[in-house]
Amino acid sequence: MKTITLIWLIALPLLGLANAHAENRSPTKKAAMIKVQHQAKSSNQAVDNALAFSIPKNMNKKLNVIQWTMNAGTVGRPILSDNRYQLVNLASNCGLKHQKRTFAANLGCRKPSSKKMNLLVKRKKGDGQLRYGDVVALNLNPYGWLKYKRQKKGINISDDNHNPHFIWKIGGGKNGTKLLSGMPFSLYNTKPNKNYVIYCKRTWGIDFGYFKTTKCGGWSANLSGKVFGANGALSGDGMAGNLAKNWRDKLCKAAVGSASAYITAQSGGTTGVAVAAAAPKAIKKCNKW
Repeated sequence: MKTITLIWLIALPLLGLANAHAENRSPTKKAAMIKVQHQAKSSNQAVDNALAFSIPKNMNKKLNVIQWTMNAGTVGRPILSDNRYQLVNLASNCGLKHQKRTFAANLGCRKPSSKKMNLLVKRKKGDGQLRYGDVVALNLNPYGWLKYKRQKKGINISDDNHNPHFIWKIGGGKNGTKLLSGMPFSLYNTKPNKNYVIYCKRTWGIDFGYFKTTKCGGWSANLSGKVFGANGALSGDGMAGNLAKNWRDKLCKAAVGSASAYITAQSGGTTGVAVAAAAPKAIKKCNKW
């Protein structure tokens, strides 16, 4: 007991000296430490902000309409007005292409891995990078500018080789969020149909239709749809329960993944560790209903 007491009598003054030394650091060193801590916090906040992706609440009951993306060859590239990309439907794994048909819209599918960037996208207002909420015109080479037009069979879409039709709205994310390749979005026809374009198994033409108004499926459509594969969960009227939860998670992972790739590339790889650490938190936040 005497030995322990003696040790504490020796140690306490030394601890006091150490604390006094820490408290008496020069103002310059303290300021430098505070600055470093502030910079680190600001840097982490910047990464969190850059990775943030939110799905509007009004989309919660129609998550299945968020089923499109732009392929630019590499995930995370900015999608710029007056540039060419590949428009891909995530539900059917279909890269849109021109395909001559007798009774329906001249549209077909190619593998998303194709390097043919055949879709020119043009913003209605201004140039630069596309954002969620933008209204755009779409030119599918060599089909022409996509427009709404009633067809005898299949989806009501046609082409116009002369004039851009600014009738397609990019949705599914917070308005103003910059669009990157690989980010999922909804494709909404602003006029005259005012509806979302979705995967929909058809007897005639490409397997696309309009949300809730197009009759999808049926024995003849199922037979015809074998060419492109079936995914009824992402066509028709909507999603609920675990199906909706799982699809939302995929959307969030795709969006955050694209943002992660962009940030890492822009920094020359220096933010890789910070991005990898922040991404799961961003995905979790995006998944909140």
